[in-house]
Amino acid sequence: MRSMKPPARSSAAADPPAASESRPSGGLDLGAAFAHAVERADFGFVWCDADLIVRHRHGRIVDFVPLDRPLTESVLALFGMDAQVQSLRRKPQMSIEVPNVSIMATDGATPRLNLQVTWQPRQHHFLLLVSRVMSISELEVELTRHARERQIMEARLVESAEAIARANAELTRANRELAEFAYVISHDLKAPMRAMRYFTEDLENALPEAERAGVREHLAKVREQSRRMSQMLTDLLAYSKIGRKEEAVEMVDTRALVGSITQSMPRPEGLALDIAGHWPRVETAPAPLDLVLRNLIENAIKHHDTGEGRVSVACRPSGNQLLIDIADDGPGIEPRHQSIIFQPFQRLAPDRPVDGSGIGLALVRKTVECCGATLTVSSAPAERRGATFRVTWPCQVIE
Repeated sequence: MRSMKPPARSSAAADPPAASESRPSGGLDLGAAFAHAVERADFGFVWCDADLIVRHRHGRIVDFVPLDRPLTESVLALFGMDAQVQSLRRKPQMSIEVPNVSIMATDGATPRLNLQVTWQPRQHHFLLLVSRVMSISELEVELTRHARERQIMEARLVESAEAIARANAELTRANRELAEFAYVISHDLKAPMRAMRYFTEDLENALPEAERAGVREHLAKVREQSRRMSQMLTDLLAYSKIGRKEEAVEMVDTRALVGSITQSMPRPEGLALDIAGHWPRVETAPAPLDLVLRNLIENAIKHHDTGEGRVSVACRPSGNQLLIDIADDGPGIEPRHQSIIFQPFQRLAPDRPVDGSGIGLALVRKTVECCGATLTVSSAPAERRGATFRVTWPCQVIE
C-alpha cells in the first residue's frame, strides 16, 4: 500500500522545525501548533511528481484526493489547468490560487477550501496546500466591509433627503411670506396712492380761481408721482409672482404673436419697427414669451433718444430653440451699466422723462431664468450707436 506520510524532504513546510525555531522565547512550540492544525483538518498537503501524479498526501482534509491519479482530474477545481500548473516549473516563485471552493469530502461533507499550488524546484515536485476557509474569511470580511459602506451611504442619503426636505419646507415658507408681503405692498398701499390723487383733485377744486394757476403745476406733479408709485406697486406684485406657477405649454404661432405686440406698441412716427427672420410655430408657454418680447421691444422704443430711427425684431430657429434679437439704433448702453439695467427700479438717466416704473428688464430677466432661457446684451456706444438684446428661448419647433 502506498504510504500516506510525506516524503522525508517533501517541502520546507513539512520539514520539522529547527531547534531554535521550534521553541521560541516564551516556551511556544510551533511544531506542536502546526501538528494540531493539521489534526483539526484545518490544513493538508498533497505532493505530486513532475507529471502531476499524486504521490503523497498528509492531513485528513485531503483524504478526498486519491493517490496515483492525476491531480487535475481528482480535484475538480483544477480540472483542465494542466498547462497553467506546469508553467510554474518555469516560474517557481509564482503560485496558482483557487480560493473558497466547495469540495465533496469522503465523509459526505462539503467544506469550503482554499487551494494553492506551488513548484518545489529542490525536491522536483508540486505541492498542493489545502486550507479550510475559516468562519471569518477574507471574502466574508470584504462582504461585511461593503455592507457597512452601503449602510453608511444609505444613512447619508437619508440624512441628505431629510436636509433637502427641510430646506424645501423653509423655501416654501419663505416664498409664501414673500408673496404675502408683495400682496400687502402692491394692494394695500395702492389705497393711499389713490387717496392722494383724490385729495389733490379736491384741493385744486377748492382753491379760488385766482390761486389755482400757482399750484396747479405742483398738484399735477403730485398726481403723476402717485400714479407712477401705483404702477410700481403693480409691477412689484407681477415680479414676485414670476416662477411661482407652472405655465401651460401650447402651440404658439410666433409670427402672429410678435405681430400683435408690434401693432399695439405706441411709438413716434419717425421710428420704424421691423420684423425680420423666420418666426415658426412652436410648442411653448405663450405668456412668458409674450412678456419677454413685449418688454424688450417697449424698452427699445422708450429709450430711443431721437424721434427717428429703427428697431428691428428678428428670429432664427436653431434646433429646439429660438434665437431672437431685438436691436435698435438708440444711444446704446455703456458696458459698465449692462448689468445694472436688469435690477428693479434702476434708471441710467433718471432725469429723462421716460414712462414706466423701471422694472421691465428685471421682469424679463427673471422670466428668462425661470423658463430656462438665456438673455444677453451687446452694446458699445464708443464705437457705434445702438444695443442688441439676444434671447435664446427653448421650445419644441414645429415648422
